[in-house]
Amino acid sequence: KSRSSVRAAPGAGSRGRRSVTMSSKSALLLGLFGVAGTLWSLSTAALLLAVAYLVTGGWRTLRLLARTAPRDVLAAIGYMRLNWYMHRRVAEDTTVARVFASVARRQPDKPCLVTAQRTWTFSQVQDYSERVACALSALGLKPADEVALLTESRPEAVMLWLGLSKLGVVSALINYNLKQASLAHCISCVRSRAVVFTRALLEPLRDARPLIAEKLGTEPLYVCLDADVKDLGAPVTWLEPLLQAAEPSAPPYRGGMDDRLLYIYTSGTTGLPKAAIIKQRRFFSMASAVRHMMPMRDDDVLYVCLPVYHVAAGVLALSQTLLFGNTAVLRPRFSASAFWEDCAQYSCTVAQYIGETCRYLLAQPPRPQDRAHRVRLMFGNGLRPQLWRPFADRFGLADLREVYGATEGNANLVNTDNRPGAVGFFPVLFMLWPALGERLLPIKLVRVDETTGLPVRDKSGICLACGPGQVGELVGKVERSHMHQFDGYVNKEATQKKLYRDVFRKGDMAFASGDLLVTDELGYVYFRDRTGDTFRWK
Repeated sequence: KSRSSVRAAPGAGSRGRRSVTMSSKSALLLGLFGVAGTLWSLSTAALLLAVAYLVTGGWRTLRLLARTAPRDVLAAIGYMRLNWYMHRRVAEDTTVARVFASVARRQPDKPCLVTAQRTWTFSQVQDYSERVACALSALGLKPADEVALLTESRPEAVMLWLGLSKLGVVSALINYNLKQASLAHCISCVRSRAVVFTRALLEPLRDARPLIAEKLGTEPLYVCLDADVKDLGAPVTWLEPLLQAAEPSAPPYRGGMDDRLLYIYTSGTTGLPKAAIIKQRRFFSMASAVRHMMPMRDDDVLYVCLPVYHVAAGVLALSQTLLFGNTAVLRPRFSASAFWEDCAQYSCTVAQYIGETCRYLLAQPPRPQDRAHRVRLMFGNGLRPQLWRPFADRFGLADLREVYGATEGNANLVNTDNRPGAVGFFPVLFMLWPALGERLLPIKLVRVDETTGLPVRDKSGICLACGPGQVGELVGKVERSHMHQFDGYVNKEATQKKLYRDVFRKGDMAFASGDLLVTDELGYVYFRDRTGDTFRWK
C-alpha cells in the first residue's frame, strides 16, 4: 500500500508538469497571436496612413488636418448635438408655444424678460400670451390669419407674437422706423388682417393708413396695445382692457413644425423689404444652432439691445429664452454709454453686437466699466477684422463669435474659435472631399462671372467651386432637411429669384446669398462684399 502510494506520487507530479507545460504553451501562443495582431494593426494603420498621404496630397494636407482638428472636432460635436435636438423636436412635431409652456411650468418664478421698468417671470409671460390668444380670438382672428405688429422693442412685442402663435396666426414683425410707402408696403404685402400697434407709433401709422387701405383693398382691424386711440382716422380697439378681462387659456390649437410662425423683413438693400417666411421648424433650427455652436449655458443671462423685429435679436437671442429658459434683459434701443453699465447691473454673461455697435462702443472714452462686467461671450455679425483685437482686449472678452447668415437663407456659418475676421469655416475634410461636404454640410462658394454676376459653370452646366483664395458667392443646397430647407418669401416670384439650379449636381437647387466671400487654406471664410439681404440693422 505504501509502495503504491509512493508510485502514485510521481504520476501526479507528471500531470502537474504537463499542465504547467500546456499553460506555458497556451500563453506563448496567445502572446504570438497578440504580437501578430499588433503587427497586423500597425501594418494596417501604416497602410491607411500611406493611402491618406497619397490621396490627400502629402504632408502639407496632413499638416492642415492636424492644425484644424481641434476646431473641426469641437464643431462636429456641436453640430451633432444641434441635429440631435432638431430630430427630437421634429419627431414631436411641436411648436414654440408648446415648448415655452413646458419651460414656464419647469421654472415659473425665474426672470424671463427684464427691463428697467419691470421683470416678467416665465409664468407671467405664459399668462400674458394666453390672454393675448384669448382676447384676439374673440376679435375674430383664426389660424392662418396674418397680423402686423408695430411696436417698440419691449417684452409685449414678444408676448404678442407668442400669444398669436397659439392661435395659428402668423405675426409680421414691422420695423418701427419705417414711414409712409415703406410702412404701407410691409403691412400690405402680407395681407394683414389686423395691425397691432403702440401709442408711440401712432403718427407714422396714421400717415400711412390711407395707402395701407388702398393696397389691401380694405381697412384692416386696428388694435392699440396701450391706449384708447381716437385719432387714427379708422376705428381702433383698445387691447389692454380685453387682456384684463380675458381668461389665461388659449383656444385649442395644436399646430406643428411646418406652420408659419413669423414674417421677418429683409433689410431692403435691393429694393423694398421682402417678408421672409420663418416657420416653426426654422425658428427651432436657428435657436439650436446658437445653443450648441456658441455654445450657450443654462445659467447665461442675455443682454438684448438690438431691435426685436429682426432675426438677430428676435430669433437668435430671444429663442434662447423661449425654448431653453435663459433670462433676457431688453433695452429698447442701443446705448453705447449705458451698454457695459447695463451688463454689470443685470449680471449679463452673453451679449449681441453688430459692426456699428462695436464701433460706437470703441469710440466711447475709456472707463472702469469697460471691464467691470461678467460678459463671457458676444456674438453677432459685421465686426471689422481691424477692430477685432482692440475690441476684445479693451473689454476683456474671451469669446467673440462672428456669424454669417441671411434672414431667409439656409447658408449659415459661425466662427467657433475666435479667428479674427472670419465669419465661419469649412472643415478641411470637406474641402478635400467635396462629396462628403455636400452630404453633411451642403454649403460652398461658387465662382462668379465678374461681368454678368452669374455663376461660372463647367461643360456639363454644374457650378464651379472656388478654391482657397478665390472669391465666390456663398450658396446653400435646398433640401427637405431641417437645417437646409429654404422657405423663401411671401412673394413667390422673389423666392424664385434667389434660387440657382444645377449647382452641386444636375437637377438640384441652391439658395443664392448674393454675397461674396473667400476661404483660406485652413478653411476659414472671410466676407468680401455685401450685395444681398444679410443680417443687418438699420
